[in-house]
Amino acid sequence: LTTNALKTLILPKYSQQLSVRDPIEVAKQYIPEIRKKSDVLIALTHIGIQSNDSAHQKPSAFPDDIRLAKENPEIDFVIGGHSHTLLREGVTEGNTLIAQAGEKGAYIGKVTAQWDSKGKKVLNKKAEVVAIIPSRGEDAALKKKLDVYVTKSKKVFDKVLGKSEVFLDGKRETTRRKESNLGNLICDALRSATKSDVAFFNGGGIRDSIEKGEIRFRDILKAFPFRNRVTTLKLTGAQLRRTLEEGVLNSEQTGSLLQVSGISYEIKNGKLGTVTLSGKALDESRSYKISTNDFVATGGDGFTALLEAKDTASYEDRTIDQVLAAY
Repeated sequence: LTTNALKTLILPKYSQQLSVRDPIEVAKQYIPEIRKKSDVLIALTHIGIQSNDSAHQKPSAFPDDIRLAKENPEIDFVIGGHSHTLLREGVTEGNTLIAQAGEKGAYIGKVTAQWDSKGKKVLNKKAEVVAIIPSRGEDAALKKKLDVYVTKSKKVFDKVLGKSEVFLDGKRETTRRKESNLGNLICDALRSATKSDVAFFNGGGIRDSIEKGEIRFRDILKAFPFRNRVTTLKLTGAQLRRTLEEGVLNSEQTGSLLQVSGISYEIKNGKLGTVTLSGKALDESRSYKISTNDFVATGGDGFTALLEAKDTASYEDRTIDQVLAAY
């Protein structure tokens, strides 16, 4: 079962032929038939667990693993993903044990259970995570094979491009919820490269931080791994405001909150507040040149106002990581 936000999370040109249904309703449709053929029911999901914080005002409005279990109590286990949540001992909802092991292979998730063959039921469910610690031992044969590619890649990835006097914050909890200095940096680079009035970048497109000190190409690729294309377009001030609003509203379910350059805006009680350019109020009738990435420009993360833009140009030969490296 996957998130019904799928179509807003991938480039729209790749999702046109997809039909994505609500995973909880799909589960209700199939579980009665599956239950007849099984002793234990495990839901393998990419739905996630919604956070109940200031950036997620209404988590219950979206399907997540907790709601899945609550509305489908026949499920014994949920093995989940998508939200990168580290559940060290799992979460129990009714009869269902929900497990998720964080992100980036730092942990292996382990679920242990006992089966009562007479009573035909699961007993003693337990979830835990096992840390992956390479220093405690590696597979020598596999390492030898990988080292060939590591050596080749270092020529490109270890090239020093500059240095930073500060930690550049690309943490998920920062970029999707508030202003990030790494978000500012990528937008400054975009605006400089395209000579645009305003640049913006979806927080969900930033995947790692860059440490203080020397910056190598590998650091940039870790932070911006999708290799999206630079895109420019023309928006009216009114369309620009709508775009900022959509970024705030859709951030409950996606990484749509916009990092920006050339413009400032505030969020009050989960809604867009004041918007200014160079200290002046946004002119809703004026036309502005905007730069961003092609995912956002083509409607990814639920940006609909951008689909009305004029003079759209995608620079097929310029990826986001290349622009930041040059900057």
